[in-house]
Amino acid sequence: EMASEPKGAADPRQPRRVIAARAAGGEGVFVGDGAPPLLFESDRYRTWAIWGSESRPALGEHDKPFTATFLPPPEGVRVTVADVFPGERSEIAAGMHDTPTIDFVFVLSGRVHLIESGGEEVVLEAGDSVVQAGSGHSWHNPGPGLARIAVVLLGTAPAE
Repeated sequence: EMASEPKGAADPRQPRRVIAARAAGGEGVFVGDGAPPLLFESDRYRTWAIWGSESRPALGEHDKPFTATFLPPPEGVRVTVADVFPGERSEIAAGMHDTPTIDFVFVLSGRVHLIESGGEEVVLEAGDSVVQAGSGHSWHNPGPGLARIAVVLLGTAPAE
């Protein structure tokens, strides 16, 4: 049991990252299996780096574990898994943000609210997905348990 588990998180298990790649002879092999690195943790989120690239990768260049920053550059990509901790709704304004990315979000477990900066809100449950195209938003988990999401962030060119 982790001593610093925030807000009664129900499932403190770290995600597992398995990396499969093509060997020199062309056969598929496992080149990694274990815990991904923790990117950041706050009183609202805990996020792990699953994979990423600074540019569009060529086949065979993506079999190494990735541990860089959360946001990708314009031609880059990031894949993360995040726990959204239960919390008070008053935290929403502080968590409002936008990123220069197109995000593909998949709810793996629990329930989480996606709140857009214009005030609209949707409740998402395990199995739901979202395409977040650079809009201002915040995540809220009213609880009681933990919510876990997977996010693919595609870097985008600056708006003209």
